[in-house]
Amino acid sequence: MSVRYELHGIERPGHPRLVWRFGEPDCPLRLAEAPTGLGGAQATHVRQANARQAGATWRGIERGINTIGLVVRVGPVEPGAVAIDLWQSWRGSLGTGEQIGEFHAISPGGGDRFQWVRRESVVADSAVDLLDTVGAVTESVVLGSDESWWMGQTAHLGPLAPGSFSGRSLYNDGDCAAWVFWQLTGPGSYEIGVGDEAVMLPMLGVGEVWTVETNPEYPHIKNSDGLDTWEIAGNIGWYTSVPAKSLAPLHIVGTGTSSVSRVEAWMPQKYEAAVA
Repeated sequence: MSVRYELHGIERPGHPRLVWRFGEPDCPLRLAEAPTGLGGAQATHVRQANARQAGATWRGIERGINTIGLVVRVGPVEPGAVAIDLWQSWRGSLGTGEQIGEFHAISPGGGDRFQWVRRESVVADSAVDLLDTVGAVTESVVLGSDESWWMGQTAHLGPLAPGSFSGRSLYNDGDCAAWVFWQLTGPGSYEIGVGDEAVMLPMLGVGEVWTVETNPEYPHIKNSDGLDTWEIAGNIGWYTSVPAKSLAPLHIVGTGTSSVSRVEAWMPQKYEAAVA
C-alpha cells in the first residue's frame, strides 16, 4: 500500500464540507502526480558575522511557511452538467485563500499527519471546455500552510481521578518542542506544569471546568462557556515545554478535590515531514 492523500475543503455556509479522498473508488478526483511539499518547509540558517571573525556564529534556523503543490485530475465523469458541477464543487471547496482547509497524508500503517492550509494563489485557467466534451480536466493547485510543521497524532493522558495524579508523563515523538493543554474539573485547586514547573490555580467549584493552553504564543485559560478566566488566575504563566523526542514528567497536585474531580492533559505533536 502507498501513502494516501485527502483534502478537507473549507467550510461554506449552506454547503456540506467536502472531503476529497484522492484516488479512492468513491472519489471522482485523483492526483496525476505525487504532491510536492511533503518534506517540510524551507529553512534558512541564521548566522551572525563579526569583523575579523573567521566564518560566522550560528544563531538558529528560520523556518518559512510550507506550500503543497497538487496536480489534480477532475473526473472523468459524465460530460456536460455533471462534470461542470463537479468542477465547481472542487473549486468552491478550495476557497479564496481567506478560509482554511486541511491536507492529510495518511501512511499505510494508519499514521495521519496534516496541515491547515489555504489556497496560496489563484488557480491558473484550465481547459474547462473539456468538461463538456470528455468530462474531465487537469489543473494545478498550490496550497499554503501558515505553519512550518505537520501536525501528527495528539499525545493524550486522562481523565485522571484524584489518587492517580502522581508519576504521570507525556512523550513527545515530534520534531519540535510541544506545549501541554490541560482540562481541569472541580472541585479542587490544581498545581500543574512540566518537570519542575508548578503553577497554582485558584479553587474550582463542583463541576467547574477550566481549559488551559500553556503555549506562550497562544496562551489562554477558559471556562466551559469559552470565557477568558486568566484574570481570575492572576499573574501566572508557563515556561516549560516538552522537548522533541523526549519523555517529560508532569507535575499534577490537587487539593480540596473529590471523587468527581478530574485532570486531563494532551499535547499536539509536530513533525518536519508529512510521512515518517
